Amino acid sequence: MFLLAVLSFLQMTVIPGYLVLSYSRLTLESKLQAVVYTFALSVLMNYLLVYLLTVIKIYKPITIYIILSIEMLLLMYYRLKSAKTPGFCVDFKAPFDSFKKLSNSTSPLYMVAFLLSIVVIIQLFYIFISQLEATFRLGDAIKGWNRFALDWYQNRLPVNSWLYPQLIPANWSLAYSIMRNPGIQAAARSIMPLFSIFTAFLFLDLGLRKKNAIYLWGLIFYGIIIFYLYPPVYIVDGLVDIPVAFFAFLSFYVLHLHHAESPFPIKHAWLSVIFASAAAVTKQAGLYILIIILAWIFRLLSRNRHSLPRKTIIKTTAVILLIITVIVFSWYFYRMVLIAKGAEQSGIKAVTQDVHKNRTYFQRLQFGFDKLIHAGGKKKSAAFYVSLALILIIFGLFPRDTRYMTLFIVIPFTLIWGLFYSYGYRNLTLAVPFMAFSMAAGTHWFFRTLFKKWERLPSLRLSFWHLLGLLIPLLIILNFTLFKQDKLIDNQLAQQRLIGDVQLNKLLYDYYNKNGFKGKVFSKYPYFRHLPVLRDYWAPNREDQDVYYIIEDFKRPREDITREIKRKLKTGEYTLLFSHGRYKLIKVK
Repeated sequence: MFLLAVLSFLQMTVIPGYLVLSYSRLTLESKLQAVVYTFALSVLMNYLLVYLLTVIKIYKPITIYIILSIEMLLLMYYRLKSAKTPGFCVDFKAPFDSFKKLSNSTSPLYMVAFLLSIVVIIQLFYIFISQLEATFRLGDAIKGWNRFALDWYQNRLPVNSWLYPQLIPANWSLAYSIMRNPGIQAAARSIMPLFSIFTAFLFLDLGLRKKNAIYLWGLIFYGIIIFYLYPPVYIVDGLVDIPVAFFAFLSFYVLHLHHAESPFPIKHAWLSVIFASAAAVTKQAGLYILIIILAWIFRLLSRNRHSLPRKTIIKTTAVILLIITVIVFSWYFYRMVLIAKGAEQSGIKAVTQDVHKNRTYFQRLQFGFDKLIHAGGKKKSAAFYVSLALILIIFGLFPRDTRYMTLFIVIPFTLIWGLFYSYGYRNLTLAVPFMAFSMAAGTHWFFRTLFKKWERLPSLRLSFWHLLGLLIPLLIILNFTLFKQDKLIDNQLAQQRLIGDVQLNKLLYDYYNKNGFKGKVFSKYPYFRHLPVLRDYWAPNREDQDVYYIIEDFKRPREDITREIKRKLKTGEYTLLFSHGRYKLIKVK
């Protein structure tokens, strides 16, 4: 069974992608890129394979074993016929030589970022290794995604899946088919931490190839955000938010590497659309990145229309439409037909409107920011960290490399999340790698600008519009986080409880919280009438019919009243509730 589990893991993560890269002869520019592409293409090819086999009703273990045999033959044939393969040979000396060369050719700041990046990756690998034998634990994984995987395993298309796409459950079902046992979940679950690891690899690859520390700091910020938002079980369990973020960032990575080349390399446009389509069939949020990638590609084609033949542009457009039809449209069109026939529900209204109950759009945004702050464990510093992150993201609008990404991916997607999906902060996950990149670039821009301005400080001038452009976003962020209405009110009320005798105030609040006041309170304690909540029970006259309690000052007594109080305390007409210094709280009714 262990060997079958290993085989299923290799099928989900390596074999199909390795074959695609081998026979397509796609130029791979680094070993990290080869690893990531192999994994991403494997997961996607498995989904398409499972979908096709299920549609024609032959998705059974025997069919998978035959396909595995064919794959092994293709691998052997390629190894025999090809002198050069996209291999994974290990040279133990090479990493040390590369590190030495890197340290000699880069700045100390770059090396610090590189070492911190390695720490983040090691932590992600530790989470992966520590969870290898675990099963699904979270509700959405068990009741949703794994239920879909069991439908696939039984050679039927998932039922009651609403519009949720199926790339991840289809891969899990493949593991179940290879092992012929859906009760063993560890192999299926083992691929989930790889999505966060390979997202980190994309940052690392960019940082190493471009010798630019901004990408390494992006990796570090990515690790900080992931560890802040998610406990380890969220990273490794069956939730598809991190996978959709991986495919989204991978599609961006492809274009980010090559968009400046002239003429624009068409194969990379196709590859970017393939990965964006994979995001779209991982979770519905991936449709957003697919739209952005398509807009970016057609803008690049338009910009290169003089250097690219017209036939090439037409062919590229046709191939892109074919990719989207095969990968994306094939699933969503089928589900929309079922919904139109009444055989399925879309669930869109349930997850965008009903879940918010009566919250206004403004309240949804506020609720979303509360969720982000509480993700940090309800620490007082969490609001500060969230606010700082948002400010750094805004700074990401200034550098050229992240301006359009921040403007068209990070900010709009965050607003969409806040207005419709803020009931769960993990619905924001698709934007996390892009946020990390914006924060890194924004931080670099801020310090570079600061030091440049510092060198010529006497001549520093900021126009009114510059100040306004920085001040308005800052005020909006502070309004939603550190200085939002509820927090301001709570802070003010908490401080008002500290007026006068703090210990007496505490005794009064403790009694009120435990027993409540059944009537008004006549008080010789002058601050009672100013204490939040308690002031609602203050009575100006002792003779008031609603007075059930008195707070007497025995340091400044009126002898006739003091004598009466003492007598009634002895006879039991009055009840002493507590004493503190010169004051006594007495129940008179």
